[in-house]
Amino acid sequence: MREFDLECSAIIPEMLLMEDAGRLMAEEIFRELRRKDRGSILFLAGPGHNGGDALVAARHLSLRGISSRVFLTRSGLRDLTEIMLNSLDPQFVSAQVLPEGEWEPLFSALDATADDPESILVDGWLGSGITRPIDSESDRSIGELIRRWNQARATRIALDVPSGLADNYDAAWPVFQADITLAVQYPRRMLYTEPARGFCGEIRVIRPGFPGAVRRAMESKPRENGLVSLMDGEDLPSLIEPMDPAAHKSSRGRIAVYGGAPGTEGAAVLAARAAAKSGAGMVRIYSPHDSAARAMLSEDPSLMHAPIEVSGSSALPITGGDIWADVLVIGPGLADFAEDKSGAIEMEYQQLLDYLLHLNLPTGLDLSLIHISEP
Repeated sequence: MREFDLECSAIIPEMLLMEDAGRLMAEEIFRELRRKDRGSILFLAGPGHNGGDALVAARHLSLRGISSRVFLTRSGLRDLTEIMLNSLDPQFVSAQVLPEGEWEPLFSALDATADDPESILVDGWLGSGITRPIDSESDRSIGELIRRWNQARATRIALDVPSGLADNYDAAWPVFQADITLAVQYPRRMLYTEPARGFCGEIRVIRPGFPGAVRRAMESKPRENGLVSLMDGEDLPSLIEPMDPAAHKSSRGRIAVYGGAPGTEGAAVLAARAAAKSGAGMVRIYSPHDSAARAMLSEDPSLMHAPIEVSGSSALPITGGDIWADVLVIGPGLADFAEDKSGAIEMEYQQLLDYLLHLNLPTGLDLSLIHISEP
């Protein structure tokens, strides 16, 4: 993301990009404020760009006549962040710069705000640029700050990422809890994966006016940089080719769902129904028991069924002859049936998985099988 920021700032001044991001953040904060009858807004702003975004948001709220309190940590204060600090209107924004290690004024403000469910706490402290955990051991005040913040009944909004999260985040790191996270343009992938996901609350993506050429270049790169681009309803039509209403069902793709062990038939049926709704012409469930067939037919008679069998000592998978499908979905409702009492996958089903995964077909793999499958 830092590379993206640098390329954007070479075209549009960094101050304008920060201004646009902070303005959009202010709109989201105002959206939450309108749902409340009363309450105050408290910002915790850091010395970097994340803190600059927070200061811009506070100023844009003041243009709507909304007052707030801002606490800014001074250590490492950047020039652009200081400019945004000096642009605040003191009539609406009470800003206080905290000397290093001096948290008492913030604690006093939290005592008056945190337990009010009508109030809003905004975390604009650290952002996504950190590479090590917040040091809450040597500075006990920081640990106390995180504890109070995380226990607050006020609505907690994180700017970009909750402070304490990073691409190399470890579950032992202390993190600020958020009810809403305002991710900027390309959310970090770790926001959507556990254990970090639990700190983020509702994730909303804001899209400032980044240069189109830089965005297109970024989106064409392999996603090895930890960034994701979220799909929404507008993206889906471009991913599904229009169907010829006169086309035969076999020309619209065939999806095989391997799953549906006794007691978990519903998982395979739900996956198969979703596959059919995606536009596939034919969907077949392969299951180790005919109970999946009964469940399937009661839900949707357009689906098909075939048994999973494994052969004697050689354990070669028998899936009904030649591979029938264009796309595979493997695992919904299968893992518990395929594992022995020790939790290890039965040899026959391991061979079946290996066989299917090496067919080089587009494959969706249930998370329950990730630990027993080779990439």
